[in-house]
Amino acid sequence: MSVELIVYACPVGDLAASLQTYFQLAKANFSANPAHNYMPHITLTGFFEAEAKDVAKLTGWLEAALAAQQPKPDPVLKITQLILKPEFHGLDIRSPYLKIVTADFANRAHELIPLRLKDWLHLSLAYDFPESENTGLHQLAKHTVDIYSSVQWELCLYERHHQGWTQHLSLPL
Repeated sequence: MSVELIVYACPVGDLAASLQTYFQLAKANFSANPAHNYMPHITLTGFFEAEAKDVAKLTGWLEAALAAQQPKPDPVLKITQLILKPEFHGLDIRSPYLKIVTADFANRAHELIPLRLKDWLHLSLAYDFPESENTGLHQLAKHTVDIYSSVQWELCLYERHHQGWTQHLSLPL
């Protein structure tokens, strides 16, 4: 049986709390948009399919890829700006370290499945929203999301299925 998987970096801490507040208020006051279908995250790979029996092997390779990249830089990533364009709201991320970890994982996993790595690292707040909601969403983001708040990050392997999400791995970055 195959499963659909993806690798994310997910925030923990004050930034995660402010993002949660943002999403709750956005859902309550504006139209649904695709960003509402996911937990706050930075996408590191595209979705990929693997056999359920291979999930343990994949988690091991992801752990090994993270362990191989020592010492870790401090910080492991940098939020460069809050992007508030008419078609997209989100956080722009810079992290050569995460790109190296993800490429190492892709090299290890290649024997099972080729992975599509993400070039642009970002955390989406809203996209594909009605133009009439841009100003309100813009103001909500400016008032609730503090890109300078304290944050820790976790490297996560998630499975997407009809019932929602299953987290197979969560490692502190």
